[in-house]
Amino acid sequence: MLLVTLAVAASVVAPVAATAAADDKTILLIYAEARLIPAIVTADQAIRSTIQSRWPSPVRFYTEYLDLRSTWTSRGSRRKGRSVSSAA
Repeated sequence: MLLVTLAVAASVVAPVAATAAADDKTILLIYAEARLIPAIVTADQAIRSTIQSRWPSPVRFYTEYLDLRSTWTSRGSRRKGRSVSSAA
């Protein structure tokens, strides 16, 4: 999941560097893992600093942590999740 997050962030950084609009931007960062995993903290800081340093005006960041691993850790949750996904 971290790799996916970094790939998405990289696709955002390229247009940011290429475009020099003078208006404020808002970016939503979504992570699938828990908030305090050291790799997530490091990646989040790198993404924020890279985007902010390349954008000419202030960037507002919102962050959501889905913590999907803990949602599906129990056997009952996994079984229920499989039955819901197979019904779709």
